[in-house]
Amino acid sequence: MTTPPNADSVEESPARPPDAAPDDAPPPPRASPLAITALVTGLLGIVPLAVAFGVAALVRSRRGTSGGRGLAIGGLGAALAWVAAWTVFVVLVAPSPSTGDGRSGGTSANGMVPLSTLGEGDCYTGVAPNATRLASVKTAPCDGPHQGEVIAIAPLSAAPRAEGVRREDSTQVDLAAPLCVERAAFLEKSRFLPDLKPYVHVGSGAPGAEPTITCAMHYTGSDVLDTRLAETLDPDLTTYATLKVGKCIEDLDDVDYETWPVEIARPVPCTRPHRYQLFANFGVPAFEGATWYPRPQQEIDEEADRECVAKAQRKLPGAPAVELEITRYVGKPEQGIRNAPVLCFVGRLDRADLKESIVSK
Repeated sequence: MTTPPNADSVEESPARPPDAAPDDAPPPPRASPLAITALVTGLLGIVPLAVAFGVAALVRSRRGTSGGRGLAIGGLGAALAWVAAWTVFVVLVAPSPSTGDGRSGGTSANGMVPLSTLGEGDCYTGVAPNATRLASVKTAPCDGPHQGEVIAIAPLSAAPRAEGVRREDSTQVDLAAPLCVERAAFLEKSRFLPDLKPYVHVGSGAPGAEPTITCAMHYTGSDVLDTRLAETLDPDLTTYATLKVGKCIEDLDDVDYETWPVEIARPVPCTRPHRYQLFANFGVPAFEGATWYPRPQQEIDEEADRECVAKAQRKLPGAPAVELEITRYVGKPEQGIRNAPVLCFVGRLDRADLKESIVSK
């Protein structure tokens, strides 16, 4: 007969936790070099390497062939932080291409930016001498050599509507041109006026946004433009287009028939010898009806001749008893200006000097 052992003499084994690994379980996998490299490169900001090593480490960790999942995730997180930091720097800290007080825009590889991204008062260069359209320019400081300046920015709805012109029959540039003409009026006293060429640009802007007008003046002369256009004004200058009736001119031989409206006029006192006196300054319609289609130049010239003759009968009642000749100048149709300017001068047919005013007030 076998006697059972005494319960007090039995050596109890310590209890094993339910989730404890068996005595022969393999040790946990060590962190892989890929995970360590991902963390180091992520902290150093080497984003491409951090992403590549981090992803590779995560793949191996999931397969159970290596450890370091936490290190890989940390490397990817550090790389993401670097990307966010650089994005903030570019948006908030990086300098804008605009040199004036206007808007800034994206710069291309050659430093050119769309004209529509410039602001009022910004100056630019980088325009070909014979350019007919001004789409892209290079910003430049206005106190250094430059080719042009943006003189006005406005929404398309701000453009004045020419009388009798239907918007549906006009392009956006046609509609915008009168506004640019108004904004450029102050340059009639600029010493650079004969060499200033206007540009009108209408940008589409953001989807659904109203188009924006950009008015620019491009300098085509041989001198150096190194100041703002507002600083080139001379109150004593008068162009032929703004010459007042009754003014006397020594001679008209040097006046160009194509560019006379912007040429500088130099009137003299009518008591001094002179050959011509202005007796009429007016405009005739330069476009067909309510459209922006130019009238034939011959029609404009013939109407200007009739008006000059009619005005001569009223303005020259006290003319001397000598044969007189009428010399008239007619401007070309210009975008945004409904009327072509006309000047009517009177002089002696024998080209002898006049010594007093012969035009009635």
